[in-house]
Amino acid sequence: MMITKGYEYLLEGSDVLETFAKGILQLVNIKSSRKDTILEVKTIEGTNKVTVVSMVELENFIDLEGGIWLVKYKDTISIATDIEFNSEAHKEIDKMIDNEEGVFLHVEQF
Repeated sequence: MMITKGYEYLLEGSDVLETFAKGILQLVNIKSSRKDTILEVKTIEGTNKVTVVSMVELENFIDLEGGIWLVKYKDTISIATDIEFNSEAHKEIDKMIDNEEGVFLHVEQF
């Protein structure tokens, strides 16, 4: 297992739904197309806020000042990567891959 520095943000977006949706799409596009940047984007129901976990400072990728997002909170966190699974878990995952099944690993957060 490797521990790296990361960031957790609470961002507030526009009250205009179309602008907010564009902002969400921007975050998801960064997550999808730039490896080891944004790890997680979660909307907060009934609000125009999102939480973002990132391996890089978001200021490097999106216009936060005067743009769609306002940083309400930012904290430095530790991110665990390269987690080793026990051999039984490896066998099960390998079996699914051999059977050409899709595999999604969901690890509970503490």
